Amino acid sequence: LYGAETAESRFFAQGMEGHEEFLGWLKKKLSSGNVKSAWIFDPFIDADSVTRMIRSLTDTGVKMNIVTDANAPSKNQQDRIGLLRNVCGQLGELMGSRLAFYAFQASKCLLHDRILLLFHQSYIPAVYNMSNSLDNMGMHTPSVVCRLSRDSAKACAEYYLDLYQRQQEEGKVEVLWEMETGRSSLVQIPPEE
Repeated sequence: LYGAETAESRFFAQGMEGHEEFLGWLKKKLSSGNVKSAWIFDPFIDADSVTRMIRSLTDTGVKMNIVTDANAPSKNQQDRIGLLRNVCGQLGELMGSRLAFYAFQASKCLLHDRILLLFHQSYIPAVYNMSNSLDNMGMHTPSVVCRLSRDSAKACAEYYLDLYQRQQEEGKVEVLWEMETGRSSLVQIPPEE
């Protein structure tokens, strides 16, 4: 049918095998040759999952931008961002300039959904909604990844990238890792006069 879209989704069973299948699926998507950059919005990502992910994705050649939320509920609320900062500092060299990691520092939690944006040559990225955080994809509970339709993908990408831009302009994005700085800092954009 003209204009019909085929749904793309993937189920990952519970357990380490399911988590490894997810990492393999993600690596395959990133290594497809036509993905230039990726944005991951995950409010609950933790240091262990970043370690597993970076180590399994080092040879994809894709620029990875990861955004989390410092105010997201967490079992390790006090130390989660500090641990992420440390892990990024230790493992960031593996990815070099292909890794950037940020944390929203707004007065309230701004993220809930886990979103993966894969940018190709086209304007509209492939957008996937993940049922669980990257630290939990298949590991502790079964998980599903679903690709959004073209219209939804466009709206979702615009929303999340605009949210990131607004937070950056308000000075509410902490840089956990960027190769350009090689250290963490709070991004401060001076207001236009």
